[in-house]
Amino acid sequence: NFYFEFQGGVLEDAPKTWLANLQLGDSDETSHFENILIQKFPDISVIDIRKSVAEITEIVGALIIPAGLLTGLSSILSLFILGFVIWHHLLSRSDEIEIVKILGKGPRQVAVLFIAEYMILTFCALITGSAAGLGIAYFVCRRFLKVEVVFAWNEMLISTSALLVVMFLICFFLVSRMMRKDHVGGVRS
Repeated sequence: NFYFEFQGGVLEDAPKTWLANLQLGDSDETSHFENILIQKFPDISVIDIRKSVAEITEIVGALIIPAGLLTGLSSILSLFILGFVIWHHLLSRSDEIEIVKILGKGPRQVAVLFIAEYMILTFCALITGSAAGLGIAYFVCRRFLKVEVVFAWNEMLISTSALLVVMFLICFFLVSRMMRKDHVGGVRS
C-alpha cells in the first residue's frame, strides 16, 4: 500500500468533474441555453435526458406491437388447448354421460350439468389465478420496485367476464357436439 502526498495548490489546475441537473422549459429554450453553455465552456459535456427518454420510449413503443401480437397468439393457442382438454375430458366421461341419459336425464339436462361444472371450475380458476397474480404483482412492486400499486378493477372485471363468456361458448359447443352423437361410449342409448 502506498499513497501520494502533494503540496497545496499542485492539483488546483487539474480537471474536475462537476454534475448539474437543470430543468428548462421548452426545447427552444433548452437548445439556446445549451449553445451558450458550450460556447462559454467548450470542454463541458451536455446530456439531454429528455432525448434519451424519448428514444427509450420509441424503442419500447416499437416492441409493444410484436409483444401484443405474441400475447394474442398465445391466448388463441391456449383457448385451442383448453378446448382439446375439455373434449378429451368429455370423451373420457362418455360412459358416464350415457348412464345419466339411461337414468332418465335428457341430453339438454346432461349438457346443462356439464356446462355448469365447467363454468364453476373456470370461475374458481379465474378467482384463484387472479388473486395469486395480483398478490405476486403487489408484493414485487411494493417490496422490490418500491412503487405504488393501483389495480385497474374495471379492466380486470371486463377481461374476466369476457373470458367467462368465451369459456361458456367453448363448453356449449363441445358439450352440444358430444350430446348429438348417437353412440358416445361403450353403451348405446
